[in-house]
Amino acid sequence: MLEQAKNISEVANIYGLLKTLETDMQQLAPTMINVLYRHIAFYPQAPLDEWVQTLGKLSAQDATIRAELPYIVSLTKANWLLSETEKADQTGAFLPAFKEHC
Repeated sequence: MLEQAKNISEVANIYGLLKTLETDMQQLAPTMINVLYRHIAFYPQAPLDEWVQTLGKLSAQDATIRAELPYIVSLTKANWLLSETEKADQTGAFLPAFKEHC
């Protein structure tokens, strides 16, 4: 359902419904990442801001989510997420920014 949302209002409505159904966020995480990327222009609007926090928490147990964190940080500037990533990934998340300024 989330992936079919056409705008951020639909995303928020569908996510609100999913929360009332006590959906397993671990299973929903890949969809949340895809929808976050699709609607990134609306970050930090809800529910995207909540998703970034949730993905940060879930990344402690899930290597797939953890691998996405450098990309999420580069888009959202939520640098605190990098505390869950490997040192090499942390460096990789900032290299593009350094290259732009040099």
